[in-house]
Amino acid sequence: MKIFLLFFVFFSSCSILYSQSANTTDSRKSNPSYLINGHLEDSQGKMIYLTEQDFFKDANFKDSAIADARGNFIFSGKVVEPAFCRLEIEGVNSVFEFILENVAIKITGDANKLYASSVNGSRENDIRKIYMAFSTSDSLRAVFENLFKLQAEAEKNKDTAMIAAVGSRLKDANRSTDSVIEALIKKYPFAYSSINSAGGFANSNLEKADSLIRFYEVSEVNHYKQVKYFRKEIDLLKTLSIGAIAPDFIQQDTSFTKTISLSSFRGKYVLLDFWASWCGPCREESSFLVKAQKIFDKEKFAIVSVSCDTDKGKWLQAIRQDQLTWTHLSDLNGWDNQVAKLYAITAIPRNFFLDPEGKIIAKNLRRNEVINKLAEFLK
Repeated sequence: MKIFLLFFVFFSSCSILYSQSANTTDSRKSNPSYLINGHLEDSQGKMIYLTEQDFFKDANFKDSAIADARGNFIFSGKVVEPAFCRLEIEGVNSVFEFILENVAIKITGDANKLYASSVNGSRENDIRKIYMAFSTSDSLRAVFENLFKLQAEAEKNKDTAMIAAVGSRLKDANRSTDSVIEALIKKYPFAYSSINSAGGFANSNLEKADSLIRFYEVSEVNHYKQVKYFRKEIDLLKTLSIGAIAPDFIQQDTSFTKTISLSSFRGKYVLLDFWASWCGPCREESSFLVKAQKIFDKEKFAIVSVSCDTDKGKWLQAIRQDQLTWTHLSDLNGWDNQVAKLYAITAIPRNFFLDPEGKIIAKNLRRNEVINKLAEFLK
């Protein structure tokens, strides 16, 4: 979710944080390893776990240490590039997330409120705070909740003028926020959070993401796995652009005795939908697909849903409960579903709208957009 705020206040706080941490550049050069000095109240004698959480790596490192009688602990080592990590405490249902880089840092807090701990001495974490302040602001959340509420009311009342007006406001808000994110990337170009944000544009503005990652590929961080991961993702998404032929696939249906191919639906307009039974927004979107299926001729329009479920029972139950009477496929491998990986699915709901030749003509249609798009082609 993205929104336009009073950014001069935001950037003022950014400048203060950056000025306080700018002197860490020299420490990076003189100290090519990390050292975590930690102190957590009420952690005496407990095991402290340090775990990397990076999604773009094949394997993440783990380490552990025992807090002494005063709640102090130490971790040391070296990372090839900044790493997103979490601290956990034996027997405590809470985590503290931070970015680990090759500098000496101090983590302090209370074991009973681990999530509220603080980290000092790290430029990467100072910059992350800036990004977090923007993305989790109450103002952003309130504005978008209001817009989504207006959108739902307009759709309930079938107020096409209001639907269009709210849609326009949402697009404007997204564009404004994108410009703020770009400004942060330019201000802190080689930060972990900036590279992550640059790659994050892949699902909303592929051309922009491609341009930003190209910059990193000819820079000092071109060896980062984070950069290489986003290049691979962007190149895959290019094959899924508007106008491209949707990659064909074969997967089992709900009986698990029959396989169905996407190409078998040639000659029809197809909505290729990615969802899961545990995904609330997906279940909500499904009600609009039910409506679309009732309106349009099944000889000309088909829905093919690919599930990122792992539990067959829950998957089938959701299909029955929501009365989703169309083709359903899954290998029950969750996010590792082979079709989901083929289509670069990292979040759901997602969908692709295909013409009778299998060409992608729209993506990520929401609510009544499916019906509106079909109406353009099926008079």
